[in-house]
Amino acid sequence: MYANALAYIEDFSGSIEVISSKGSRVILPGIIGREINSGDIVKVYENSHCDISSRDNRTFVRLDEKSEMKFIVTDKTREMSLKYGSAYLHHTNNNFKKKTFLFANHSQIYLTNSELWLSLDDIKVDKIYSFGRELNMSDKFKGIRKKINQTSMIHASGNDIKMITGEGFKSIIPDYIFNTFTKKEYTINDSLLLNLTQSDLIPRYYANVNTSNFDNLESNNFGFSLSSGTSYLYDGQYANIAVQAYYLKKNVEAMINLDEYIPINNPSLTINDWLSMETLLSKLSYLSISNNKKTIFLNGGRLKSLTFGHGQLLYNYSNSYNYPIMQRTGLFMHISPLNKKSYLIDFFISDLSQILNGGGLFGMHGSLFLSKFFPLTIGYGYIVDLDQYSEYDSNISIDSEISASEIDLEYIVSQSKERKVSIISELDAIFFPYELRYSRVDDNPANSFKTRKGTWGSMFGGKVVYESGHEISLSAHYNDPLYTPYYFSSTYDFEKVRTIAYNENNPSHKLNNKDNEDFLIDFCDHLGSNDDEFPSDCDNGEILYLSKELYPLFSSTDFVYSMIGGSVKYDYNYYNIRGVSFSAMYLSENKSDSNNSYYLISAEMFYNGDFWFERLDNLKLYFHRNFTNLSSGDNGTENMMAGIGFDFKITSALDFHFDWQNVFYDIDSDADIDKINSYAIEFKYDLIK
Repeated sequence: MYANALAYIEDFSGSIEVISSKGSRVILPGIIGREINSGDIVKVYENSHCDISSRDNRTFVRLDEKSEMKFIVTDKTREMSLKYGSAYLHHTNNNFKKKTFLFANHSQIYLTNSELWLSLDDIKVDKIYSFGRELNMSDKFKGIRKKINQTSMIHASGNDIKMITGEGFKSIIPDYIFNTFTKKEYTINDSLLLNLTQSDLIPRYYANVNTSNFDNLESNNFGFSLSSGTSYLYDGQYANIAVQAYYLKKNVEAMINLDEYIPINNPSLTINDWLSMETLLSKLSYLSISNNKKTIFLNGGRLKSLTFGHGQLLYNYSNSYNYPIMQRTGLFMHISPLNKKSYLIDFFISDLSQILNGGGLFGMHGSLFLSKFFPLTIGYGYIVDLDQYSEYDSNISIDSEISASEIDLEYIVSQSKERKVSIISELDAIFFPYELRYSRVDDNPANSFKTRKGTWGSMFGGKVVYESGHEISLSAHYNDPLYTPYYFSSTYDFEKVRTIAYNENNPSHKLNNKDNEDFLIDFCDHLGSNDDEFPSDCDNGEILYLSKELYPLFSSTDFVYSMIGGSVKYDYNYYNIRGVSFSAMYLSENKSDSNNSYYLISAEMFYNGDFWFERLDNLKLYFHRNFTNLSSGDNGTENMMAGIGFDFKITSALDFHFDWQNVFYDIDSDADIDKINSYAIEFKYDLIK
């Protein structure tokens, strides 16, 4: 019925007219189900109201009595212009390609996940009541820009956009705003405790799931597309084809991507095993289920950019790097109140298929903002990998469950319209699944032998967040021996298990009267033995599968001393349309005669097409170089990845897709680091959009 309509009249009372834009300006009476097309005007007379819903269920409008609104839709925008009167509006913007705007006499509002009531009864002032969700406003004349994320009344005039304090404004707002019509949500009490800054941008819970292909589902409840092209994966060429289906219905969004890779020149990798649960689950590229209040989200698929607290333990983790060679399907849950600030709870599972093998990376983080009178945010996070070896088919006789906890703090020192300045801190602890033995050169040789069952690290610094979307932080660090910063980082899945060859001449392999040699037997694959006299021992040259915390001890004796250093982070995010991020850390061993130092550097850039380059979309560039010793001999390859990808719109239905990834890890378990180079070139055609 509404195949080509922008919206329709859901309900009304009294006298309503729709001034149609089709052909001559025909005035139609308001009836339930009446279509509203681009260019149509809806006029509501005295003692009347009209409820209007967009056909994709993203936008709901209630026009109050004596009001008039015009609706416009273009290829890139959905626009509503209130000519006079007042209106309530609720809009959900999750992964919607078209930008939605509301225009008034003195202001224009970019709608994301927004809920508001607007009145033009005073010709000199636009009066906007915000329900505490995202509101991005600008005036029509001076270029004033405001980001509002709290319950408040806003006045926009020709000179300023300002927030009105107190509750006297409630007398001008219709009664239905505070009854069951608005789901009985009225958070003015929260606004007395929470003082959100204008720089709080769109919530990050949707940024944690890869939804690039989902953007094509612009208005229909169902979409369908076909892709074909070629890929190079590690050491061979493939022809790839894919069928993609998209679904949207109220609070459920999903995308399934059935992609197949047909080998061309006898490559060593078989990409899809359609009888395995890992492959079947990985074809669910994206899933989102939310409640009506948009306070609980359950997202599934390819997770990206997960960070807990200030990122000293879990930083920029993703389960989607190196796809399709590595295929993972995760879950992410986000819980928050309507004001998106007083508390936040996040939970994730990195890969559902690993649970079937007794493994899987799990994480939980919660934070609580106390009040604007004592602006302290307290966070706690817990992470556990049930078995770091769950993905490895080897002869080792041990599993490894490693866990970690963190406490993070942020205290707002000062806050203005332009910036927010905070003190930040984080304390992290990692708990080993076994007691580690190691030796280091100390002033007293009798104390050179050490044992540990865990380690910890700390950070203290400052952060400045600007209203324009820029964020920068500087921090100092002190870490205990054996602590690896950013332990669960973007490269964790490639380095959670590392391989080296057992060397009977390496002192660390036979430490303290063969204690470590006996310890290492459990991590030896016992293949290719050159000494059959004791088949259960670990012979020279056999492969050791070492979990991340073990590898530095038995390969290079890194991290055996405490470390001190500093870090810098910079982020810029413009409404999830474009942004850049950069982070770097430098640490040196806290020992006067040591020359060991370590570094991390990471840079990312993304761009989701707007007026700059309209045809270019989903552009991403990244380079991650996680912790390594500056004096190591790995030729700058371990713990590193880089990539670039983008979509280019050829026609409204045809897209060109390019993706290149470069990661380094031991893919064939021979104790040598391999360069895993891959690229994909595809054309995608939308059959239903």
